Amino acid sequence: MCGIAAVYAPTDQRVDAEAGVRMLSRLTHRGPDDIGQVAVGETAWLGHTRLSIVDLAGGRQPLGDRTLWLVGNGEVYNHDDVRQTLDGALFDTQSDNEVALHLVVERGVEALAELRGMWAICLAGPPNPEPDEKPDWITFLAARDPIGIKPLYWARRDGQVRFASEIRAFDEDWRWAVETFPPGCAWTPEHGLVRFADAVPAEAIEVPKLPGPSEPGAPIPEDILRSTREVLADSVDRHM
Repeated sequence: MCGIAAVYAPTDQRVDAEAGVRMLSRLTHRGPDDIGQVAVGETAWLGHTRLSIVDLAGGRQPLGDRTLWLVGNGEVYNHDDVRQTLDGALFDTQSDNEVALHLVVERGVEALAELRGMWAICLAGPPNPEPDEKPDWITFLAARDPIGIKPLYWARRDGQVRFASEIRAFDEDWRWAVETFPPGCAWTPEHGLVRFADAVPAEAIEVPKLPGPSEPGAPIPEDILRSTREVLADSVDRHM
């Protein structure tokens, strides 16, 4: 369990970094091992309290790739598999969250659907110098895993947007505006709220009906037992 906090302000305003620091101070119980923060230009601030699980020595956050910064809470279970597909990325750590950072840089917001795990992330970068030439430029992004296992809350007021792992992190005069950030969605100031994945993938909705026991207590067909074992083994393996 870690804690994240983030503040975004449009280019005609200045980010309230002091508000971010206050929010982060209310999340120290979520991350006893470390605390970090970064101001990204005048439009964004990111903060993180860390409970070290993956890459104990090198996974300090915020993580940066020389263009974007990221803070994240949770774990990406298939980070090793995804890492191997990011040929152009220069990794500085073994952190699973750094994989999410490079994935977004290389393939865009939609690629977040490739991540298996429980996570909530916020990314921030400099303003887009050429909006017409670089429509996919990321100045700020917040996203949450498709099932919503890891908590993320947000509040929008007076043009600014704040994010945190707990409602208690928000200043009292902001709490009336706090909402649960929707699972499987990403938010950017350029495109608003966009869904990148469903909790139940469309291809899994129509499941063929397998023959089962004809009556209570009857033997379960071996093919059903085998399929169940394979699914459980795959799930456990991906969580290790």
